[in-house]
Amino acid sequence: MTGSRSHGLEQGLDVDKYADPKFDTGQMVLIKEGLEENLDVSNYADNRFDIAQMNAIRHGLEQGLDVDKYADPKFNYEQMEEIRKGLEQGLDVDKYADPKFTAEQMEIIRKDLEQGLDVDKYEKMNEISENSNIEKNPWAKKLEQSKGLSFER
Repeated sequence: MTGSRSHGLEQGLDVDKYADPKFDTGQMVLIKEGLEENLDVSNYADNRFDIAQMNAIRHGLEQGLDVDKYADPKFNYEQMEEIRKGLEQGLDVDKYADPKFTAEQMEIIRKDLEQGLDVDKYEKMNEISENSNIEKNPWAKKLEQSKGLSFER
């Protein structure tokens, strides 16, 4: 990354934001590219994020989205993507931007929000599903409906 460091200095970039041994090469490249695009890389220049998470945050920044809704290492990449998709559509992502929901559950809630449906029921479903097996799990039934799957034997 030495060449990239000198190249960054030539471009007037703050190389200290990415030329740091706590980042792997891919992370350094993403941070450098964000600096080149004048993005606020402080949202993702954090070694607690893997490269996929950093990419999801960067993508949101490029779109001018409020990445504070998902720029949190508690969310995995897939969860971040579901939140980003909701933000793109102007949805109330606070209804599902919670790491207790899986990415699949977030997708269900996001799609229901897109259709203008009441999604408050999912909070209760999550509480029930923590103590349920797959046949009785209300999320399984909803996933079944949305994906055309069946969990019945």
